[in-house]
Amino acid sequence: MPYRKYGTWIFDDPDVGLVREPFVLGIPEMIDVMVINIPNAENGFRMCFGLTRPAKVEGVHHVKLMALEEGGGWYRDVSTRMGGWLCPATLNYFPAFPKNLFIWAEEMLESAQVATHNTNQKLIEERGLKPKYLLIIDDYEIDHDPEGLKKYLDTHGIPKYV
Repeated sequence: MPYRKYGTWIFDDPDVGLVREPFVLGIPEMIDVMVINIPNAENGFRMCFGLTRPAKVEGVHHVKLMALEEGGGWYRDVSTRMGGWLCPATLNYFPAFPKNLFIWAEEMLESAQVATHNTNQKLIEERGLKPKYLLIIDDYEIDHDPEGLKKYLDTHGIPKYV
């Protein structure tokens, strides 16, 4: 169940040890296209993957593996021609990077979004899982919570890059 946070799409899957796992390098833009007609997608939607095209499902995106690099796979959407990199976390769901993937998004009711999020948070806490990546600005570690970022901005101001 991806959701939008920190300016990108992320997901939690405590069953495989993933917490706030970000989609990167073109995948967030591909997701934006997939969820354009899903209300409240930023709060969570069901992302489905298959190795074959499902019958009677609308909005299926066929993506093809173009190259393997840095432990991940570069994919291109056959219809939109958009491309992106799926990280090694993909191997938690497939034994190898599939040559063809069929991906579609399904709406989740608010109650399902809340229930899924709460279940994931409980499992994350019980298992003591932490995000693999931390946000670091100007050598200042910011925990992945809005209060940590707010505290940084209140103390240091907005980072400037030269």
